[in-house]
Amino acid sequence: YYLLHPFQPIQSIPPLDQSLLFHINGSIKSIGKASPIYIINLPSRPDRRTESIALMQTLNLEAFIVPAYSIHSTEILSRNKYRNKLLLKLTELACWASHMRVWLTIANNTPCQNNAWSIIVEDDIDLEIDTPQIMQSFSHSIWNEADLIYLGHCANTPGKLIDQSSQHNYRVHQALHPSCTHAYAIRSDAARKL
Repeated sequence: YYLLHPFQPIQSIPPLDQSLLFHINGSIKSIGKASPIYIINLPSRPDRRTESIALMQTLNLEAFIVPAYSIHSTEILSRNKYRNKLLLKLTELACWASHMRVWLTIANNTPCQNNAWSIIVEDDIDLEIDTPQIMQSFSHSIWNEADLIYLGHCANTPGKLIDQSSQHNYRVHQALHPSCTHAYAIRSDAARKL
């Protein structure tokens, strides 16, 4: 492990300017207990933006597109000197900062007593058509006990089986070593911790 020098703290990422959000209208405002949905999109990828909008419209989901940081963003370039200490590639630093900005938005916009859920997805995801129904069918214990719910998998070995449904054909496992950020639901308390 590596300890950062106490006199060189990494500057925090600024919260998201709400005027940068692009609103996608949909009649479904939440999936299970999670609302809103944030889609992280690189401004240099209008093709993914268009596909994300089409996906949300197909599923009739309300969502917000968040502009992602790129490796050329000033916020990323100013933190590049810390990258080697953190063992991150520049692209990973930009990805982390993009997610961090959404976490800050969730943490700042949710009262502490309201431990609400939000969904964060990256612009290259492909949600199944029954994702809203699957998440709606999650047991209360999943929503009450978890901090993060990863949607899909990323070749990680699954942990203990928590829940399953033959009706909706899904299984929920404990995440032992999660490594991907393509799609997940996050509790506001977890966003504050991160």
